[in-house]
Amino acid sequence: MKRKIIGILVCTLLIAAGTIAVADWDPEDGHKMHWPQLPDPDGWDVYCTAGLSQYPNVCLADDWECSETGFIKDVHFWGSWWGDHVGQIDHFVMGVAKNVPPEQNPYGDWSMPGDTLIEWEVYDWIERGPYNGNQGWYWSYDESNPWHPDDHQLYWQYNVFLDEDDWFWQEEGEIYWLFISAVVIEEPTGQPLWGWKSTYEDLHFMDDAVWGFWYELYWLPLTYPSGLTMDLAFVITSGEECNPSIDVKKYVKHPDSGEWVIASTPGDAVDIRIGSTVDFKIELVNDGGPPLDSIVVNDTMEAGLEFVSANPSPTSTSPLQWDDVLGTLDPGETEDIIVTVKVVGEHCNTYYQKVWGYVLCACGEPNCDCPPQYYEYYTYIHAFEKARTINRPFLNFLENHQILFPLLRLLIQRLGLF
Repeated sequence: MKRKIIGILVCTLLIAAGTIAVADWDPEDGHKMHWPQLPDPDGWDVYCTAGLSQYPNVCLADDWECSETGFIKDVHFWGSWWGDHVGQIDHFVMGVAKNVPPEQNPYGDWSMPGDTLIEWEVYDWIERGPYNGNQGWYWSYDESNPWHPDDHQLYWQYNVFLDEDDWFWQEEGEIYWLFISAVVIEEPTGQPLWGWKSTYEDLHFMDDAVWGFWYELYWLPLTYPSGLTMDLAFVITSGEECNPSIDVKKYVKHPDSGEWVIASTPGDAVDIRIGSTVDFKIELVNDGGPPLDSIVVNDTMEAGLEFVSANPSPTSTSPLQWDDVLGTLDPGETEDIIVTVKVVGEHCNTYYQKVWGYVLCACGEPNCDCPPQYYEYYTYIHAFEKARTINRPFLNFLENHQILFPLLRLLIQRLGLF
């Protein structure tokens, strides 16, 4: 891999989409919620179907607490078919809503979903199963005969891997609601109906799950026949964590030693004569887990400095910018941009070059969680006036007169004439 760089004032790393490499979820895969609400094989499936003319459009929702700030990229849940009459789901309507606590609920003393934060129509998912268990069916809206024990034996895991544009950013400690409804293909006879599976009673979190009619969403709590609170089976995840990290530094080349030095404070400023050129180097080190891609670098210099050239060549000089010319920066790799600048400002002034970066990473791993990061680094130079000089013929004359030359040379050096 070639070496890479960032350089001089602004660096922004854009996301490159990953690909799905997993097809389901297991407990060892982790989660980004209070705990996984696993399916109870001998529990209940709650009617959760829409899109049919002869049956009501019902939506279910359950709450969770975010355990780690970052993107929601995967949603996993479990469900079954009424009487094991398996049908065809056209798509799922699902999304995330704010939490309305009981004290703010105008309808009763339970929490419920509030404003919708994001909604998805999901046409692509991966099913795992079927699994077996002695399961009941719950018609939440039918007050006369809601409970049907021993209704079916089969259930499935549904795995939704969201496109990058559909990822949802959640904040640690916040309560959110996941709502789901299956839009089922209508059949002329023996209509299949889909239900969202319940979790174990001892995996209950906070308040009951809730149900509501679409377009009304007067949310009502779900409970077991015993009257105990009911929750639904689902897991929120973000795929594999990749821990991105970048170390950004800026150097100036010392005009005497030729070495790259750090001058990150005004007191460390390197003396550069007015009218001369100076090289700056921006060093970017990928010291994290994921690779970085689509790097865009912008530079703004103080008025006392004037751009001369750069390597690699910028894609624009007004503003000074590099657009995705650095390739991919893999973990452990370093990239540099060398920028040559002329000092044109007044003497005795200190000028700085500042590099800062807003970073998003191309993980190179499926569903890798790469939160944005910000970097800033300064480098200072001090401009001084060019020294006066004596013409070369006069110096040649002095060198030819061996007696006078040592004394006059010492005097000239003391006066700073060359």
